[in-house]
Amino acid sequence: MKRFLPMSVMFLLGLTVLLVPSVPSPGLSGPSPVPVARGGDRHEENRTFSGHDRRVAYDYALHHQDELGFRHEDRVAPEYESRLRAGYVVDEGFVMCRPAPPDLVRVLGPCPPGYRYVVIGRHVCLIDNEHRIHDTIHLEIGL
Repeated sequence: MKRFLPMSVMFLLGLTVLLVPSVPSPGLSGPSPVPVARGGDRHEENRTFSGHDRRVAYDYALHHQDELGFRHEDRVAPEYESRLRAGYVVDEGFVMCRPAPPDLVRVLGPCPPGYRYVVIGRHVCLIDNEHRIHDTIHLEIGL
């Protein structure tokens, strides 16, 4: 019994150390636990593209002009293009609306919860779960 008590205490102490989240002490030096923000990160209050987002999307499209959604023949009709603005709700079955390529999403950064990037006929759009456009990058390549 005398041997069992110290082993139990050590086991519980070790288990406590493993289960309690560690919080860095303010006086210690070392790498910061705070994530570094990238230019394209989306914040809860920011549902628009930044200048950085526009530059990287244009650069991506310039180098992927043969990819579906970025090709010259993927352009939308002028009467539809004027609708690709904040507030417009994209029809769910609209065939030209496709998820943005993973490489483009990676450089743009994460969307806020409930949002995603889509490509619609040489436009990159940020839409919500209701298919409402919040911002659009119009890619005028080769004009």
